[in-house]
Amino acid sequence: MVTRHGLVAVLLGCLVAGLACADAEDVGAVTDPSQPFIIGSGHTPVWSPTGDRVAYWQGSVRVYTLATGATESVKTASYGDMPPSWLPDGSGLMGVCPSRAEKEGAVTRFLDPQLHLLPLGEKEPEAVALTRFERRALERAAVSPDGRWAVVECYKQNSPYTYETMQSIPGVIPDLETKEGFEIVRRPYRGLCLVDLQTGQQEVLMEAEKAFEQAPRFTGDSSAIIFSRLTGNLDQTNEVGPEWNIARYDLATKTISPIVRTGKVSIYTVSRDGTRLAYLRFGGPNDLWVVNTDGTRMTQISTNDRYPAKPNTLNWTPDGKCILYQCGDIICGVGLDRSGSFPLTGDLQIFEGYGYNFDIHPDGKRIVYARKDGNIVIMPLDWSQAPAHLRPE
Repeated sequence: MVTRHGLVAVLLGCLVAGLACADAEDVGAVTDPSQPFIIGSGHTPVWSPTGDRVAYWQGSVRVYTLATGATESVKTASYGDMPPSWLPDGSGLMGVCPSRAEKEGAVTRFLDPQLHLLPLGEKEPEAVALTRFERRALERAAVSPDGRWAVVECYKQNSPYTYETMQSIPGVIPDLETKEGFEIVRRPYRGLCLVDLQTGQQEVLMEAEKAFEQAPRFTGDSSAIIFSRLTGNLDQTNEVGPEWNIARYDLATKTISPIVRTGKVSIYTVSRDGTRLAYLRFGGPNDLWVVNTDGTRMTQISTNDRYPAKPNTLNWTPDGKCILYQCGDIICGVGLDRSGSFPLTGDLQIFEGYGYNFDIHPDGKRIVYARKDGNIVIMPLDWSQAPAHLRPE
């Protein structure tokens, strides 16, 4: 299995390095939220909890403030390829990024990815590493709603189980069609590391389990972690793939409970209040389901044959009435009342290289996304074609 972190770093490292060379320009404040607005170049932008700022990667982490047009930069060794996660109080972010860079001829290798705290409001803020893993490929991270915990993907270094995967060869542009530029290596299963943000203690969860855990999120009460779980055959060299399900890990009892057990979950997203999740199931573009995070009230939501959902693009509206997703290069919405889907934008030319597409403002009326030309755009949503009861107030 080729990880996003490894593959994207090879394919797009030169592009991101180029963006990092330029300082953020003063683009001004957002004065009319009903109009599109470009805040600069970069990728994987996310709104702050209050919607007054946007954080994104541009070489390092940058934070744009809508009211003033000012951009703050947090020094990091290099960029990350997953969106940073805001702390609940907006005082900083969490991000997975390399801790150092090494030059090998004309190639720069970004090494030692760790979970970092990215503080804001300081004179010269600098990322602080929270983990000290060796040979652990960290990727996506999440912060609990109460601000106590962070969870991040990592290798189960002490697991007795391994799988075969393709690793890109440094200095060679990989080709997924021909498999040129790759070598086959064996790696331990991937799991989740829980970090106590008060004490700094960390623990790799479910390390002895013969399962591959990823894409962690917290429940709304911060008592459990929701995650995608792969079991069965994980070897990329074998055509028989694993089963994909969704489960939860209770922090108090350290028990695992299944939420979805179909074996065909392609992607999921948790609602803003952390009580429900939506997921797509393999087998059809309209196979969208919603279920409570305790596994109850599983419901199929029909979209529309005209607007099939792209995987990896599900996103809840803040009020929990709709799920937004990407269809081609437009954003669509579908109500949980099964009233069908509807378009919310025109052609946006969304950049999709990082497996992440757009984020919804807390007011539900606009999104932020990275365009294919490298610019980050704040875009108002057109709710006129949605049923009146689904429109944000």
